[in-house]
Amino acid sequence: EPPAGQLASWIAQGRIFVASEPSPVSAVEAMACGVPVIVPDDSSACEYAQNEVNALVVPARDADARRAAIAFTVSWHPVLVGV
Repeated sequence: EPPAGQLASWIAQGRIFVASEPSPVSAVEAMACGVPVIVPDDSSACEYAQNEVNALVVPARDADARRAAIAFTVSWHPVLVGV
């Protein structure tokens, strides 16, 4: 757990945030910190995540779609994800 007051800086150090849970909190925190976010379409985060606007939304149980979204994010902005 990060020290008090440092959560945002810890999240901002992330390269890509791939949400696997239906709760939107972590995904929204990552979006607020400017980290590329990939969320499943059954997540409550979809209330905030707009596909190809501020996140990539993928079918919840489709591992190939999740892999493709990660690959797209890396190829779309390699500096952002540290490649």
